Amino acid sequence: ILIEDIMEHPEAVNSDYFTSKYPRWMRKIKIANRDFDVFANKGGKIPSTSKLKRDLNKLKKNTDIIKKFTDKWVAHSDLNRKKFNVPTYEHIADALNFIDKLYCKYYLLLTRSGMDTCKPSLQYDWKKPLKKAWIPTG
Repeated sequence: ILIEDIMEHPEAVNSDYFTSKYPRWMRKIKIANRDFDVFANKGGKIPSTSKLKRDLNKLKKNTDIIKKFTDKWVAHSDLNRKKFNVPTYEHIADALNFIDKLYCKYYLLLTRSGMDTCKPSLQYDWKKPLKKAWIPTG
């Protein structure tokens, strides 16, 4: 829905808005413009409808089998269950990886902050307390 909203109102996230929050030095050497070009045609002032459509089509392609399964099996008990494929763990993993990348891409557009992934990561060794006995025996 977000991508469709941006397609309807691309002027809301124009290049001036996008680059305005970058530090001056990043604007001066065109890093802000390069980041915006991911969404727009090179040097464009608004996101490219064709690039947005491409992302939307890839999203639909990557999640289609899961959506059909959810609609016909999980959410509604369809009487004709033989007419769709059951997604595999690989389908689900591929879809989640794609959604992760797409989320990071549009997070950049809306916040002007980059991230490689939105997957949680452990910042410390959570097993460390379990490796050392803390209650004396005897």
